[in-house]
Amino acid sequence: MTKHTLEELRERIDELDRDIVKFLNQRMTLCQDIGHLKSAAARNVVDREREAEILRRLASENPGPISEQALSAVFREIFSGSRALQ
Repeated sequence: MTKHTLEELRERIDELDRDIVKFLNQRMTLCQDIGHLKSAAARNVVDREREAEILRRLASENPGPISEQALSAVFREIFSGSRALQ
């Protein structure tokens, strides 16, 4: 393992946090578009099967070290925010 200072590691985390916010906003923009399509088609905002499908896919693609339980918790919050926008 390469040795880094605490400051270097925190700077890298800050960069990743900025990327996460950027990608979350891109995802939420797409969710707004989906919400418009669902509204036009008189479809329900909540799609539990789609959410479960996403969680299964992410769990199968997750190399770790984040646990499946923690990853699911993060995405349940993302789904909640997505539904609020839709």
